[in-house]
Amino acid sequence: MSGEKQQNLRSETDDLEKERAAACFLHMLPGIGGKTLLKLKQEFGHLWQVFQADSERMKLLVRSSKALQSLKEVYQKEDAAWTYYQQLKQQGIGVLIAEDENYPKSLKQIFDPPFLLYWKGDLSLASQPALAIVGCRDSTVYGRNQATHFSESLAQMGIVIVSGLARGIDTSAHEGALQAPNGKTIAVLGSGISVIYPSENKKIAEQIIQRGLLISEFTPTSHPDPGNFPRRNRVISGLSQGVLVIEARKKSGALITADFAMEQGREVYALPGSLTNACSEGPHHLIQQGAKLVMSVDDILEDYIGMIRQKLDEMASEANQPKNIQKESEDPGLTPEEKTILSVLTDEPKSFDEILMNVSMRPGDLAKWLLQMEIQGKILSLPGNCYKRKE
Repeated sequence: MSGEKQQNLRSETDDLEKERAAACFLHMLPGIGGKTLLKLKQEFGHLWQVFQADSERMKLLVRSSKALQSLKEVYQKEDAAWTYYQQLKQQGIGVLIAEDENYPKSLKQIFDPPFLLYWKGDLSLASQPALAIVGCRDSTVYGRNQATHFSESLAQMGIVIVSGLARGIDTSAHEGALQAPNGKTIAVLGSGISVIYPSENKKIAEQIIQRGLLISEFTPTSHPDPGNFPRRNRVISGLSQGVLVIEARKKSGALITADFAMEQGREVYALPGSLTNACSEGPHHLIQQGAKLVMSVDDILEDYIGMIRQKLDEMASEANQPKNIQKESEDPGLTPEEKTILSVLTDEPKSFDEILMNVSMRPGDLAKWLLQMEIQGKILSLPGNCYKRKE
């Protein structure tokens, strides 16, 4: 690379951009993992200063001979770091470091959050209300159907579905979210973002890039080493406010994800299954340990309605405009349920109970329709669980 571009990394480029370039370059070197990056960050203040560091100083910081050799070889390699970073960007791979403003707040709250993340797709989804759906790779038809049903229904209500792109329940969860109109899903990988595993999920991975987010803490060309998956699982639960386990053996990655969720203060949900199915052992064990038994989407949705409303308010506030911007007249049509609800509502606020008395719906169904109509800008939600027609 020319001296002009090297100078650009040192001076004209903002500090965060330099830090991302340094982080991803150092990370792909032998022996340099997230913990070493954090140690270097704490020592030097800025990772890009590592390129000017004295090798004797490095000996005091790292014990691994492999890491030490890598660090000795990066002296004055700012140009190589910048080239590598630009190559990732050209491949559509984003780089996120812990000090970035858009680093997910929920991940910052967990123990040992990833120092560095690679991503493709819509990064804003990592900061929205999300539910993880996980389970067996060798799942039953029943389990896969339930995963699809729950993910599609919840995604339709504005909840981002998070899973690990594995065979079985994970794949069905992603597929269900993508089947919902405007449904969004996040796939957290146990491999690098350029190495889709299993390979048969390459097509769905491309769909997720278009409609969701692929994210990984491993270097882009990393293969799916078995040790990667427990680390992947803590990110799945960390990005979510709750974890739903559908079919899992007692000793499985899904239960590791549930354990992380409990440690992180997330809600754990479990779908019961057949007593003769070995993959029911995990959910039944979780229920015995205090997980919330789930029999319908409503059992989860009631915990998420408040989070979705709060997110809508935050988005409206950030945009400095009313959160409901879609005109009713612009809507191509109303469902029978929406027409029924609108026939009850007026310009005066009505409580949830008042609306319920005048419609033939179960409370859970009414809550779902009210929330969906609010998201679509057809009605207004007011304090005290009240609603009215949009003015």
